[in-house]
Amino acid sequence: MTGTWYPNTSPRRKKVTEVLRRVRHVLRDNRALAVQAAVGEVHALMRGWVNYFRWANSYQALDGVKHHVELKVRRFAAKRAKRGGFGWKRWSKDVVYGRWGLFGDYRVKYSAVLKAGLPPSGTITPVR
Repeated sequence: MTGTWYPNTSPRRKKVTEVLRRVRHVLRDNRALAVQAAVGEVHALMRGWVNYFRWANSYQALDGVKHHVELKVRRFAAKRAKRGGFGWKRWSKDVVYGRWGLFGDYRVKYSAVLKAGLPPSGTITPVR
């Protein structure tokens, strides 16, 4: 409890659900492609969405989205290999984010306005 006010800029649950649905449709529509090609399309989608929502206090939402997107990509790869599970032992994070090229930069960036201590514009939510 800090008693300070801050702008609540995390994405709404509806937007999180929407992006996960779009990832599912991209992977479903590209079943015939190789894993790297399908992940390349997911990469483009996630890069744009994360760059839009990565400001201020959206860490929890971005972390949840990252986890679910990785699950969906791993399940896609396991189905392409005609295997069960998610492949946690089969493919390391280096393979998923490095070789396949899944977007992995989910770091939150704090804007200069918040660092400078200027009054925020937009919705204000009290911290309690």
